[in-house]
Amino acid sequence: MEIRDIYDAKGQKKGYTKDRSLGLLRDEYIMVAGVIVISRGQVLLTQRALTKTFPGEWEFTMGSAQAGEAPIQTARRELKEEVGIQVEEEDLEYLGYLCFAQRHQYIYLLERDIDEISLQEEEVIDYRFVDFDNFQRMLEENMAAPMKKRLEYFMEIIKKRLGA
Repeated sequence: MEIRDIYDAKGQKKGYTKDRSLGLLRDEYIMVAGVIVISRGQVLLTQRALTKTFPGEWEFTMGSAQAGEAPIQTARRELKEEVGIQVEEEDLEYLGYLCFAQRHQYIYLLERDIDEISLQEEEVIDYRFVDFDNFQRMLEENMAAPMKKRLEYFMEIIKKRLGA
């Protein structure tokens, strides 16, 4: 059971929670947070488990906030759970906010040399570090639609950080 706070369209808590298994009504939103990881001039992409929505498609680490979590706490938790990368709040750079598909989305950046990845198999089945050219190719060919929209929004920042 995963309990999440419910928000309105403006990002204000509505004062109640819902289990993830229950659908959202038209006026209900959730909060999600994600981290774009850049290591040694490459972007970390993970492949979604086949049991999840958008099965087998590529993304960056992202997930729903649990009830009571702040966006940066969600980002840290998801990074540790999905790929085994532990960070402190000060390690993450806030990139920005998007709102679509009933999700208030907070995106962070981690620039660090990563030597080890530990996958949470229920969520992630593979990973790759890709250079900017391969990143763009994957974005066009086999990236989950919501993730594609997020990455396109932050493309200039990613390109600059990769030195492309």
